[in-house]
Amino acid sequence: MERCSVDDRPATVTEGGALRRSLSDALGIDGLSLNRYRVPGGERLSLSRHAHTAQEEVFVVLAGEATFETRAGEVTVGEREAIRFGPGEFQCGRNDADEDLAVLAVGAPRDAGETLISWTPELGDVACPDCGYDAMRVEATDGGAVLVCPECDTGWDPD
Repeated sequence: MERCSVDDRPATVTEGGALRRSLSDALGIDGLSLNRYRVPGGERLSLSRHAHTAQEEVFVVLAGEATFETRAGEVTVGEREAIRFGPGEFQCGRNDADEDLAVLAVGAPRDAGETLISWTPELGDVACPDCGYDAMRVEATDGGAVLVCPECDTGWDPD
């Protein structure tokens, strides 16, 4: 048995402005990813609308109300409600309220596979400039990152 205090876990700030506390390592979890997020009003869980190729994600709203942007439109999830996204389903959660949003996120398996993005605030909708595929994966480079098409492997540096 393992036990930890969520508030004692180190916090990191996501690119979307949320405060993330990972519980997986503290609890010795190998098979899934477990994180608690506190999202201030007007901020996002993540910066981009994205999907994980090998991971399903469940978000349980502990306090507040979350709005998830999907390719099919927006879905609002209230306090004590949960939403699931399967592998390959695009989503981006945000907090439209003034009060903080608290979310417990569970991802399984822990290895999410590739992360694909289909929208960012800076670029809008993302598509391959060569084949038109409607999502790109982010690959780190020495100078930062480049977007790569999962269909034709075309690299694209949006800067």
